Amino acid sequence: MDSKEVLVHVKNLEKNRSNDAAVLQILHDLDKEFVPTEKLLRETKVGVEVNKFKKSTNLEISRLVKKMISSWKDAINKNKRSRQVQQHHQEHAPANADNKAGVNGSVNGVEQASSSQSDATKQDKYVSTKPRNSKNDGVDTAIYHHKLRDQVLKALYDVLAKESEHPPQSILHLLAKGGL
Repeated sequence: MDSKEVLVHVKNLEKNRSNDAAVLQILHDLDKEFVPTEKLLRETKVGVEVNKFKKSTNLEISRLVKKMISSWKDAINKNKRSRQVQQHHQEHAPANADNKAGVNGSVNGVEQASSSQSDATKQDKYVSTKPRNSKNDGVDTAIYHHKLRDQVLKALYDVLAKESEHPPQSILHLLAKGGL
């Protein structure tokens, strides 16, 4: 059922508000044929109109409306959850072993692995043989030339880098962008 058909049903509900038989028929049609999506509900305002019959004196109408609204909410929530799960899987999908280009080199006991993907948003994976901190990563955190600010920057870097696989410059850029 497209939005035009739903709007026709909504208008008929408004027109036949006092005719229980007509309202019941329209609600049954909506219950059988309407597949709720968040977009369709927002566009047509069908939920608002149907909800007006929730407290109808006709028990059959009020029960049907409550059932419809409950099923619509469940369908929308299920759709949202499936989209979130799908998005989560896309964001956290493990890198394919075939995409690894190998080791680029070693600096201060730290190896930097590179991915063959040309995606600019992907960062190189940073693997260290020593615990990650500004000293072991060879990062100069004295960028503000203000003792307290530089100490805070060093402490934040150490915390962020501790279990991170991001390259040092990426972490430093993130901290500098934070506007310390």
